[in-house]
Amino acid sequence: MVTTIRENVNDLLVRQQRVTELQLRYREEFKPILGEQRSNQVFIQQKVFIDELRIMQKENRTMNERPNRRFRSALQ
Repeated sequence: MVTTIRENVNDLLVRQQRVTELQLRYREEFKPILGEQRSNQVFIQQKVFIDELRIMQKENRTMNERPNRRFRSALQ
């Protein structure tokens, strides 16, 4: 899926379509193993996980930037 996203960075609609096609394909592959409900949950949980990672990255970036700004202003 990452490759699909990178290949279609500039075309949002094509990117969304390709990602959806991949999700549909994998959902069908997951169904015999996980069942229908759980195979649908895979992509929902993937989105939750990615969103949480983004929040953590933003928090880490914010925490790392603040001390640097104070340090720089003290030196000037």
